[in-house]
Amino acid sequence: MTGIGLGRFSQEHMHYQKEYLGTKVEDGEKFNRLAGDVRFAFNDFLQIFIEGGILILTMFVFIVLSIILLLIVHISGLFL
Repeated sequence: MTGIGLGRFSQEHMHYQKEYLGTKVEDGEKFNRLAGDVRFAFNDFLQIFIEGGILILTMFVFIVLSIILLLIVHISGLFL
């Protein structure tokens, strides 16, 4: 329900990455070359969900959809 906190993705990701590479991978050396300092998730919606939780993600999606709807109404009004 709640996220890990704004700006905390990189710290939490490094923790889980270390745990995964240290215990769950047989060929850890192969994957150590792939490990890196990831500051952001690969997807904005995913990062907002991880850091802010479902409530913040819902508010963000509502704002984005509202802006898109307003743009559609504004653009369609120009061509009527």
